Amino acid sequence: MLPKVGDVVCENTVIKDVKLTVTASIDSKDKLTYEGKIKINIDATKALLKNKNQYRQSEASKLSSKCEKEILSSIKGYKKKSLGGFSLSGNIQINYKGKATSVSSLYETFDIKPFPSYFSDRY
Repeated sequence: MLPKVGDVVCENTVIKDVKLTVTASIDSKDKLTYEGKIKINIDATKALLKNKNQYRQSEASKLSSKCEKEILSSIKGYKKKSLGGFSLSGNIQINYKGKATSVSSLYETFDIKPFPSYFSDRY
């Protein structure tokens, strides 16, 4: 997942930080469950900052939604039974006077499907 997220760049943005954590656990009935979190910071200075010091909140919100959809479309779905408990969160930021400022955020929960297993697909 991580390389695919790292390759995604919305128009005129740069991905600054990506953090991925995945935890697997087995319950008392030997059921394997997963929890995953992707945290991302996107520098959208070039896309949003106009006249050197202005941006529109509505444009930041639109860009946030677009980036969220692009990221999720690049990591969703592989095979058969889905693995729940994953979340994507992050911030759309602009740099102004040397300081990164968050102007919008993104958050979505989603399921992915596991990669196919050699044996489960054949036997």
